[in-house]
Amino acid sequence: MNSLLSFDSFITPRVITIIYWLSLFAVFVGGISVMFSGMGAAGFFAGLMVMVFGAISVRVYCELIRPLAKVVVRHNVYY
Repeated sequence: MNSLLSFDSFITPRVITIIYWLSLFAVFVGGISVMFSGMGAAGFFAGLMVMVFGAISVRVYCELIRPLAKVVVRHNVYY
């Protein structure tokens, strides 16, 4: 706890990881709901596309945020 209060360790990488997994879960649930929304085969394939492209976009977003957090830590820029 002391290292957290004195900025010896940062929680941003852990927070980004948690956001990544929660977002993947939300994409999965959204894809499943689209798949079985009653639109037939088109809805099933649309749900698959939601899951595939949603997972890719969540990953890209988190990979873009993580280096920004490291730059802030490295240069001691706190706003």
